[in-house]
Amino acid sequence: MRLELEERLITWGKRNEVGFHSHMELVTVIGSNH
Repeated sequence: MRLELEERLITWGKRNEVGFHSHMELVTVIGSNH
């Protein structure tokens, strides 16, 4: 389920580069916090 959600976010991000980069920054922050 989570993987499917991430794939949707990536697909959406490819259509909106700003959103994609913001998402990747979020992933980096979350990854560093955990």
